[in-house]
Amino acid sequence: PYTTSLRDEEMHALLESVDLLHLLSSADAKNAVVNWEERLSLGESQRLAMARLFFYKPKFAIIDEATSACSKAME
Repeated sequence: PYTTSLRDEEMHALLESVDLLHLLSSADAKNAVVNWEERLSLGESQRLAMARLFFYKPKFAIIDEATSACSKAME
């Protein structure tokens, strides 16, 4: 039973936990269509994947080099 709804407060907390809060206030976030693959750096993409993992809270996850493009501080 996964939920797909996300309250604004939850999204804010998730993005803040992976240091991506700036995405909510960026001009790109206000556009109807954004190519996030082009917009996000590899490190940002990895951190967004972590936020998704935190949101869905699986019992376990198999990940490979999940922080390879993240800074040491973010790891």
